[in-house]
Amino acid sequence: ASLDEAVKELDAVMKATPDFAPAWFMRGAIAYRRADYPVAVTYFDGAATRLPTYYQAIQARGLARLRSGAEEAGRKDIAEAAGMSSHAAQDVAALGIE
Repeated sequence: ASLDEAVKELDAVMKATPDFAPAWFMRGAIAYRRADYPVAVTYFDGAATRLPTYYQAIQARGLARLRSGAEEAGRKDIAEAAGMSSHAAQDVAALGIE
């Protein structure tokens, strides 16, 4: 499936089950891969808001914030994610978010 098809499917999932954090995370991952970092921050934040222990979303939000120029907020997120899991960076890097 193309990324555009994935976006449509994820949007449908998010509409049907708005509290399903992984759908928000994957939408953020697509935005990140497309270098649309402010949009990625929004989706990663949506995932982390819905599931506060979602360290992968917090790590990814931090990286997207860094790439958006919000360095202090980005570093804070990355430190928070690292405090939750020693493999936060590796988990999101496996998805091309680094």
